[in-house]
Amino acid sequence: MQQRRVDAAASSNATNLLATLLKTRATSWDKIDTLVEMVRMSEPNFYNEYQKVRKVIEKGTGSLPLKIKTTNAQTGEPKANVTLTLVDGQEKIVKKTAEGGGSYYKSLADGSYTVTASKPGFTNTTKTVSVVNGELTVLEILMEKA
Repeated sequence: MQQRRVDAAASSNATNLLATLLKTRATSWDKIDTLVEMVRMSEPNFYNEYQKVRKVIEKGTGSLPLKIKTTNAQTGEPKANVTLTLVDGQEKIVKKTAEGGGSYYKSLADGSYTVTASKPGFTNTTKTVSVVNGELTVLEILMEKA
């Protein structure tokens, strides 16, 4: 009977150790995720591949993976009727911003997109944006007068 008591104590210790290890692992992954997030814009391919392998499940995400907001760089006011061209190497999507300066994109495939914003009287602006696992990405574009 004494042997079973030792087994129960060992089992309890093992459970406590496992709980500690899982907390440590979660904290380590949180730190790694934070570091990877820091290179999201500068290394979009690395970021996309990391997200695919990591299989991070984001709660509360929907089917709206990209929102683009255009603003007049001088006044800070939203810029309507800006032509936005998204290119991912295979397809090209062209839309105009609404009165509030925004444009929303649903059902985009994961990957890197080149976004060009153009409007007469303003300098064309080109940026790269990454779409990963349907997670919402907000791209802000400042429109400079030509």
